[in-house]
Amino acid sequence: MKILHTSDWHIGLTEPHCDIASDQRFFIDEICRIAAEQKVECILIAGDIYDRMVASLDSVKLHDYAANKICNELGITLCEIAGNHDGSVRLASNSQLLTKAGYFVAGSLSDGIGSTVIGNTEIFLLPWINESTVKSAYPDEADKIDDLTSAYEIVCSHIKEGFTPGLRHILMAHCFVTGATTSVSDRACEVGNAPMVPASVFKDFDYVALGHIHKMQKLADNVYYSGTPMPYSFGKEENQSKYVRLIDTDDMTSVEIKLPLQHIRKSLKEPLEVLLKADYPEEIRSGYLDITVTDCYVSAELEEQLRAIYPFILSIKGIDIERQDSSISLSLEEFSKIENDPEEIFKYFYQDIAEPGTGDGEDDARRKHRQELFIKAVTEVTNEAD
Repeated sequence: MKILHTSDWHIGLTEPHCDIASDQRFFIDEICRIAAEQKVECILIAGDIYDRMVASLDSVKLHDYAANKICNELGITLCEIAGNHDGSVRLASNSQLLTKAGYFVAGSLSDGIGSTVIGNTEIFLLPWINESTVKSAYPDEADKIDDLTSAYEIVCSHIKEGFTPGLRHILMAHCFVTGATTSVSDRACEVGNAPMVPASVFKDFDYVALGHIHKMQKLADNVYYSGTPMPYSFGKEENQSKYVRLIDTDDMTSVEIKLPLQHIRKSLKEPLEVLLKADYPEEIRSGYLDITVTDCYVSAELEEQLRAIYPFILSIKGIDIERQDSSISLSLEEFSKIENDPEEIFKYFYQDIAEPGTGDGEDDARRKHRQELFIKAVTEVTNEAD
């Protein structure tokens, strides 16, 4: 039997100047195409189906489109668990009714650990958990839980007790496993204080289908992240290919299948002349871009000029004055906030052109005096104009 492992769709995520929902519908169609071609019998979505706990109406409609296509049109079983971004109660509403359509969803550990048998495989659905949810679910063992690792060990031991002999055992979970490589879009993990669990807590399962981290990767012989179906940040993630993972439960082998992208993400950091020349492949010119103009600031007029060439700029910034050695960079959003405030503009200007000082009170006094002179001059000019 073949199973397709995906996660972290983040339906409902938005970006300015582009239609992310269109990209998400694109990857949904691609996942369904792969599932049909590979004769998959079950698709796993290991958490963070939505990007917000209270999903928008459009997000719910897109999710319904995916579920209907998978379960009704293709006749493939769908298993989902709630991630930390999902509203667990909303996601799991009508879950008992949905099982009749081949759609299994687990929202909260308080509802018990969901499971289903498909062919030769027993699939366990473990949603996002923390120490408190495990203590509530297993009050008799609450004194044994002092961190997230012990919480997972207790949950996994209870799941193991319910193993059906003679079957393969697959666990769906949503967590941060020690050693995983993160990206900027792994918002909760990138801050550096997210609790982690070792891969060893999952040692009793034949395959663990993880969600939460956005890069496809292997953490142990039986533990895998599928990653996001499309890139959601610049930096490390813009250079990552995106995949789904195909599992064959006959011999428990698994392979990566690359997903095409409707739009790539790319950072461009160049002088204005190079950016205006636009000597890039079409996939870059029409991709989602983070543009840095290295030799001038970005005015509204220049932004419009660049958007005529690159229609899907998500972020654009430049330096505050035309100096190659400028140390101050301003995004367009920052510039918009200060462009009508001469005093704030002067602060950035002075910071950029001032010679390095000793850092003592004399430097502060000099800056304050020059700022007062500037504001006085601006006031006089304004009064004359009035």
